[in-house]
Amino acid sequence: MNKACRITAALLGAMLTGCAGLETPKTEDLSQGISPYPKPLRNAVVFPVDFGGHDDESDYGIKQIGIQYTGCLGSCPDFTFIVNSDGTFRYYGDDYVKRKGNWHGTVDDWELHRVLRYIHEIDFFKFADQYTEEVSDGLNIYTMVRTGARKKAVDNYMELGPATLGALEDMICHLQDHAVWKRG
Repeated sequence: MNKACRITAALLGAMLTGCAGLETPKTEDLSQGISPYPKPLRNAVVFPVDFGGHDDESDYGIKQIGIQYTGCLGSCPDFTFIVNSDGTFRYYGDDYVKRKGNWHGTVDDWELHRVLRYIHEIDFFKFADQYTEEVSDGLNIYTMVRTGARKKAVDNYMELGPATLGALEDMICHLQDHAVWKRG
């Protein structure tokens, strides 16, 4: 049974059991002679719910992802963000970033799974190694994916690469928004 079905079944089971066994108010509907609230079903089946994230098989063989923004002569952000498939991350921020220095922590498991699925769907390893122009002082964004057998980093200078690469960069950066951060 897939995750969506398990969650739906659990919610349905909770509704059938009166919100997972919570006591229902004991008021009477005098016009009908019955209580307006249904009594919980005592033997309702409640399916187990796994809110721990995604199945281990659904990381698509991806062990690590990362993004690095390099600085420029202007106000370009300068940071490196590396995320492992178990949700742990390392971060180093230098200039024009919210967090400076070394950090680590965990990212949201569901958000990470969405990113890993997207990497698989866009076939990241088919991107060119670099998208550049002969222009100086632009922002370089390096996006990295590592599986057990392969590793690839793509240089997206001045965001000249395909829109799907830009979307992936945004998704990886967005993982930072809901992360649990620890200094050091």
